[in-house]
Amino acid sequence: MTLHDTATALLRLLPAETGHRTALWGLARGLGPKAAADDHPALAQTLWGWRFPNPLGVAAGFDKNGVALEGVLAMGTGFAEIGGVTPLAQPGNPRPRLFRLAADRAAINRMGFNNDGMAAVAARLAAFRASGRASGRDDGRVVGVNLAANSVSADPEADFEQLVTRFAPLADYLTLDISCPNSANGQIFLEPARLAGLLRRVVPLRVAAVTPSRPAPLLVAKLA
Repeated sequence: MTLHDTATALLRLLPAETGHRTALWGLARGLGPKAAADDHPALAQTLWGWRFPNPLGVAAGFDKNGVALEGVLAMGTGFAEIGGVTPLAQPGNPRPRLFRLAADRAAINRMGFNNDGMAAVAARLAAFRASGRASGRDDGRVVGVNLAANSVSADPEADFEQLVTRFAPLADYLTLDISCPNSANGQIFLEPARLAGLLRRVVPLRVAAVTPSRPAPLLVAKLA
């Protein structure tokens, strides 16, 4: 049994949400597993204008606040998606809200978009990009951001406009999280006409983020 096997077993003795926070703490400090070798070239794909070194990624919900991106990508993942991020910080749903299904090697997530808010997460992503450029590590590291409206927002469309404007210059792709049953505004854009109206408002903002060194991020929608 390796050190990381032991650490994983110990984390599973903790309450699910405590274990999650502890894992992020370790990854942020370089204590996570590291990829042992470069990816085989056959695993790489170019999609949306970005080169993914392999098809395995870390989905939104794991590193919600972008606190451990270096550690997450060092594990050998082909990409990472941080978030969901809302314009304003919010606490999410009351605890308990994360439940292990040990027999199924799965979990039930009812977190409700708890996150530090747009300003804090964007600052961390900007610092990650700056660090990558300074060290020459930024090329090939695909990072997406999952975007969501605040649960108590009276204007969810405006929330998404703020988020796209803030993250378009920093992300390789943006995910509009429009299908979350755990948040008051989590599913209102599943109605086709309202989704079309949202897209009319945010697509021009994505294009406005184009720079000589960075193309406009792809905009995708999460449906579940």
